[in-house]
Amino acid sequence: MQQGVLAVVGPPSPVASQQVRSVCEHLAVPFIETAWHHRGGGGGGGLEGDNEGPYSVNLNPDYRTFGRAILDYVRAIGDWDLAKNEGSHGGVAIVYKDPDTLLKFEPLLNAVQVPVLLRQWRRQAGTFQYVMKELRSAKVYKILVDIPTSEILRFVSIAKLMNMTTTYHSYIFTSWDAQRIDLSKYQLIKSANMSNERYNVSQRVENMREEIFNVQSRRGNYSGNLTNMLPTQAATLFDSLILLAHGLERMANARSIQVQPLKCSAPRQNARGATLLNYMRSMTSESGFATLTGPVEFDAQWRRSNFTLVAYELTRAGFN
Repeated sequence: MQQGVLAVVGPPSPVASQQVRSVCEHLAVPFIETAWHHRGGGGGGGLEGDNEGPYSVNLNPDYRTFGRAILDYVRAIGDWDLAKNEGSHGGVAIVYKDPDTLLKFEPLLNAVQVPVLLRQWRRQAGTFQYVMKELRSAKVYKILVDIPTSEILRFVSIAKLMNMTTTYHSYIFTSWDAQRIDLSKYQLIKSANMSNERYNVSQRVENMREEIFNVQSRRGNYSGNLTNMLPTQAATLFDSLILLAHGLERMANARSIQVQPLKCSAPRQNARGATLLNYMRSMTSESGFATLTGPVEFDAQWRRSNFTLVAYELTRAGFN
C-alpha cells in the first residue's frame, strides 16, 4: 500500500473476498472479484439491503440470472414435473453444501408446486450416506446437486451403491466443471439421467485444457478426475485480468496513470478508482480482447450480462 495500489483481483475464497471488498471500498480501490457469492455483482448487484459498494465488480453470473437459467432448463427437459399431480412421487430435492448457494434456486422454489426437500451435504456419524437414505426414503427421483466439484465422485458413488441411479432418477449438477469428471466406471449411461450447466466458454479454453493435459500426461497417468482441465474459476481469473488490462489501456490513452500511496487513515483518497472502474465497465465484445468465458459486458447494476450457459447431458462419450 505504501507503493500504491491501482486495483485488486481475487481472492478465490468468498469469505476473504468480503473482507477485501470492505478495504477496497474504504480506500476507493477497484476490486475485481473472482469468487461466486450471493453478492455476485457490484454497485448494488447483490441482495436487497446488502451494503454493496460501487468499487467492486464480479465476472461470475449474478445468482438471480443463474437461477432463472436453472428454472428454464428444468422446464425445458420435460421429465421434471413442477406442477401438482397425482403421479408425482416425492417431488424435487436440492442437495447443497453452502447455504448461500440456495439463493440461486429462488426462481425454481417460487415456481414449483410439488414438495421440495432440502438436504445439506455434510457428514453425520462419519458418512454422507444418511443424506441419500433420506432422499430414498422420501421417494425423491428428481434431484438438484450443488456441491463442490471435488465431491461429486463421492456423491455418485454413494448413489450407485444405494441403487439410486435407476432410469427413474434424474440429477442436475449446478457446480462449475462437473462435466469434466470421469464417471465412466459407474456405468450410468443406461440408468440415471445426469446433466450439468456451465459457461459457454471459448475454444481457447478447450485448447488450453488439451495442452495442460498433454504436458501432465507425460509425467504419469492420472485418474481423469480434475487434472485434465482448466477450471472455470481459473478462466474467470484470466478474464478478470483481461478486464483490468482493458481499463488500464483506455485510461492510459486518456490521461497519465499515477499510482499514489494509500493510507487507511485517509479513506476515499484514490480519485482515479472510479475512473478506472468506468473504463473497465465500457468493455464490450467489440473491444478486441480475447476472453475465455465469453463476452465480458455489464448492465447498469454492474451485473454481468450477455453471457451464455450451456447444459451438458451424460452420454457414452461423457458429458456432451
